[in-house]
Amino acid sequence: MYSPSRINLLSDQEIEAIYGMPEFNKVERSLYFSVTTDEEILLVKKYGTVKSKIHFIRLLGYFKAKQQFYKFDLGEDSHTQYILDKHFEECQSKPSGQIDSKTYQKQKSDVLLLLGFQDWLPDHELQVLPHLDELIKLYPKGHDALRQLLSYFSNQKMVLPSYRTLQDMFTNAHSRESTRLNELISALPESIEKQLSTLINKENGISPLNIIRLDQKNFKYTAIKMEIDKAQGISDLYDFAKGFLPSLNISKNAIRYYADLAEQYAASRLRRLSQSQQWLQALCFTYHRYQQI
Repeated sequence: MYSPSRINLLSDQEIEAIYGMPEFNKVERSLYFSVTTDEEILLVKKYGTVKSKIHFIRLLGYFKAKQQFYKFDLGEDSHTQYILDKHFEECQSKPSGQIDSKTYQKQKSDVLLLLGFQDWLPDHELQVLPHLDELIKLYPKGHDALRQLLSYFSNQKMVLPSYRTLQDMFTNAHSRESTRLNELISALPESIEKQLSTLINKENGISPLNIIRLDQKNFKYTAIKMEIDKAQGISDLYDFAKGFLPSLNISKNAIRYYADLAEQYAASRLRRLSQSQQWLQALCFTYHRYQQI
């Protein structure tokens, strides 16, 4: 599933959990393969053969469970036999194979209409992308934004697009957000740029950033004095960040995310990023670290 040109949103196991065909236990079978409402009974009756009826019940049950459509062979597992025993005891033989494409599309339409969902269409990207752009500002971590987007699809009663489509949408959204932030960061005053660069660059073999992010050792006078000196050393950057960061239109969660990147990784890694990304992460880190101290 990995593609170097696309963001790697999920592991193979996570992809399977979202897109894989459900494996029902006995209780789940009884729940999802029941035909109880008048509308469901009428839809099952409209199909002429036991094979197409069983296929519809399975298709409907899978969709109720995961809001996904699947193509399957009726004879490949025990689900068909379960439905046969529960709803079609008079049938003497177990159906097998797949149904024809025309019937499959008809059943998809019936399921969507019954449950009030709309199938994914490429045109839906125009509706989803602005929402995704806002999510990326709030949740720059892919997993967090994806979780919110999945909730959005569910609330909108919209079938989830393919994983590749999600990858493309997230890749493009992150690219747009990076471009937007780079343009805003490029307008930093020269004095602030110099302070941030000094923070990141090495001085006598170690960068000031590494010193600032060290935890206080104890509560002795020397350790407390060092913390005070750290805070005073970045106070100008903090005062600037208080006014500037809100103009980026990103959430506190996003500020913490960029601060964590600068805190968790070596300064040498930070220096390999683009200058605007260096300054963004360093500024968020300074803002957060000053408050911690």
